Amino acid sequence: MIFWQNVSSELEYQSMSRKELAFKSEVPLSTINKGMQRNSNCYAEDALKIARALNVSLEYLLGLKNNTEKEVAFSESIKINEINLFHKYKKTLYALEKMQNPQKKLFVQLIESFNK
Repeated sequence: MIFWQNVSSELEYQSMSRKELAFKSEVPLSTINKGMQRNSNCYAEDALKIARALNVSLEYLLGLKNNTEKEVAFSESIKINEINLFHKYKKTLYALEKMQNPQKKLFVQLIESFNK
């Protein structure tokens, strides 16, 4: 069923987990997992909740129309976020660029250690 294929693609596109989708859509995780594993039909109410949680149209998830406008808007919002992050940390980035490679490696390792 194209519905679950599109849901899976959208989850990957948005870097969202099934668990997050279940929380946002208020559709049980077991329903989402079974639907994706079995490629089975979905209740209309659940399909609508999933579409809303993913911020896409139900028609898109059902394969009845493409989602180009949404993809462009999402892409633009990512660019804006990246620009904002750059401006927020630009002094740090410039200082990092001036460091020698061994110092850069240590600095990056230190920062990455906080994300583990």
